[in-house]
Amino acid sequence: MSLLEGKIILITGAGAGLGRFTALLYARQGAKIAAAARTLSTLDSLVREIEEAGGEAIAVQADITVEEQVEQMVKTVVDHFGRLDCALNNAGGIPSEAFTADSSTDEWHQNIALNLTGTYFCVKHEIRAMLQNGKGAIVNVASGAAHLGVPGLPAYSASKHGVIGLTRAAAAEYAKQGIRINAVNPGIINTAAYAQHDLDYNALIPTPVGRIAEPEEIANAAAWLLSDQASYVTGHSLELDGGRTTAAFVV
Repeated sequence: MSLLEGKIILITGAGAGLGRFTALLYARQGAKIAAAARTLSTLDSLVREIEEAGGEAIAVQADITVEEQVEQMVKTVVDHFGRLDCALNNAGGIPSEAFTADSSTDEWHQNIALNLTGTYFCVKHEIRAMLQNGKGAIVNVASGAAHLGVPGLPAYSASKHGVIGLTRAAAAEYAKQGIRINAVNPGIINTAAYAQHDLDYNALIPTPVGRIAEPEEIANAAAWLLSDQASYVTGHSLELDGGRTTAAFVV
């Protein structure tokens, strides 16, 4: 039996990249997937692929920066499956690069709204649904930028730092009610979003491991945190960066 067999899992940002990969992986492991994205059409092929492989999935449209849509997203999952066991809050984005004094205030507000406030809306309404079950598990996808300042990305760095604070506060609040809330902090992941920039990330952002992450490495770590095997883990911020934040320099 897999870690996630029979679990009902909501995944935001499931239309592409890590979210899509994770939805497919967890479905193959026996989970029932609620795949959410801002644009519903990006989920059509994902749900079809899961169903053709014998899995079960639904597509849910939601802009996580709008609380009413997040509330409806969670309600749709509960109405369809009867409950919500787990959530992977993966939706997010990166603004244009600019040093702080030259950065756009509008982009600041947009990125904080997406990465931090949107995650808050998701956690808030997921907790409310899970309280009805008496248990649940949430993993917020933060970033290596949650612990490091990234020059040229002040809003992104600030938002991801905030996700860790939110994770820890909510974890402390709801641990006794059976709800565990953790975060994962990926480094660069080998997805199309990064590949399109045609950069040598191994040289640009070196790690002790010597390579960037494969998406399954992030998804598998999050799966353990969502599973019952991590029943004593909450409020944790797990670095998934090949050791980059542990080393003063790469040898």
